[in-house]
Amino acid sequence: MFSIKLSPAVLSALLLVTPLATLHAQVTIKLTPNGAAQPCVVMTTPDGVSADANGALTANLDGSGFTDPGCPTNASPIAPTISPGTGDWPTLFNFPTQATGPFATTTYWAAQNADSCTYFGSSATAGSVGWGAPAATACSGAANCAILHAANLSFPQVASSTTYFLGLKCFNAGFPNGVVSPAASITINSQPQGAPAITGPSSWGLPSATQTAPYALAAKTWSATNAEQCTYNGTNSAAGVLSGWGAAGSVACTGSAQCASTHTFPGTTLNPTATTTYTFGLNCTNATFPTTANQTASVTVQPNSQTSCPGTPSGWNRQNTGSVIYQAGFQATLPADGFANWDSIWGRPYPNLTPIDAWPSKTISRVVGPNISFKNFISAQFSVPANLISSNKSGLLHVEQTGFQGAISMTMSTKCGDFDQSSSSIPAGCFKAGMLGDSSFYWTTIGTPLKCQLTPGQTYYLNLIYTSTLANSATGAPLGASSCTGVCANQIKNQ
Repeated sequence: MFSIKLSPAVLSALLLVTPLATLHAQVTIKLTPNGAAQPCVVMTTPDGVSADANGALTANLDGSGFTDPGCPTNASPIAPTISPGTGDWPTLFNFPTQATGPFATTTYWAAQNADSCTYFGSSATAGSVGWGAPAATACSGAANCAILHAANLSFPQVASSTTYFLGLKCFNAGFPNGVVSPAASITINSQPQGAPAITGPSSWGLPSATQTAPYALAAKTWSATNAEQCTYNGTNSAAGVLSGWGAAGSVACTGSAQCASTHTFPGTTLNPTATTTYTFGLNCTNATFPTTANQTASVTVQPNSQTSCPGTPSGWNRQNTGSVIYQAGFQATLPADGFANWDSIWGRPYPNLTPIDAWPSKTISRVVGPNISFKNFISAQFSVPANLISSNKSGLLHVEQTGFQGAISMTMSTKCGDFDQSSSSIPAGCFKAGMLGDSSFYWTTIGTPLKCQLTPGQTYYLNLIYTSTLANSATGAPLGASSCTGVCANQIKNQ
């Protein structure tokens, strides 16, 4: 047994990695003689490495451990070396520093003079791209570490650019704290997103023709890919009224995963009191396409006269839409539900139809002939203002002699389609049956006898029907037969 003084390089390596309390452990050290072509391997005695009185470190060597008995005292430990192999990685593998995900490749590495190696890198790498988690064992034993290792790397598509750091740390007895390879890094750039694609309203197959209430709208589904956010869109009562469909502008989904999932609109029964177009729309965006991608579908539903107009006589139908003939012969088609409102019939000026003059629409005395189909009637709603100027406190509807086509009956009632002259919904004097040409229906708000008595602040219906007689529930008399066999349009002057 003999001892050698360790060179400054050896001393530094041992001091950095080995506490003084463990210096006496027996270790195997691979040394490189200064100027020698081959390394020599020595094994210390059980005393291992010790310090003399002056703090100098001495390795007590056992001659039986030498592979080269001539190992000089100025020999240095051999560090593990990490080879790049045949792949491409920066520093380690000459790998590209940037790529766009998804990106996959196979790369290689090997380590000489290493008893073991571990992985190191960013935590984002662990188990996600094919590189081991930090501190996980990469190889064990000199022979295993020295062979060529393949690493099958697979980098995902990312929403924002992500940098991955990859490296190895290898150890031997002379370098117990390990030698670190320069970390290789690759930045995976985000894949440009495609435009949002909506699967939903336009594929629902909603009918284009107007439907009659009650209309059962079945459950519908929607989803959106490549969308980071979608909002509801709707131009009318569909938005914010129908359960399961949000108000226009409200958020329908957030995040690509939530938007791509299947959403269900539970369906409902549409039963409007006036013709209504229900619009279902979605607006979707992402960072690449901030301009909204949208998709809409709609269904129009008209009221059922039997349900929305409770006074409707059996065998008759309320007509809400149609055209009118003005005194000058000009004919115009009114907007949807034009016959359902007094203002729309007598409040539109000829010939441009706007603006509308509200009830009693007496700014200009107008003669209008509503085209009413066979077995149809009109119930035109109006409201009496609480405060009326004196000239508007009474008025009349006059059936003109010119163009007369058939006897017509009228009521003013708080109930739609009310043609029962004994009905409690009809105020005193507010009905007249079998009106011929040059006859008038009078109304007032000031209690004048023999005129229809209207109450300020109350809403009424002007009910018009082509019959000679009204029904009378008090006597059991039925509503008279139709006095018009086709489309009739008596000219009625409002004044």
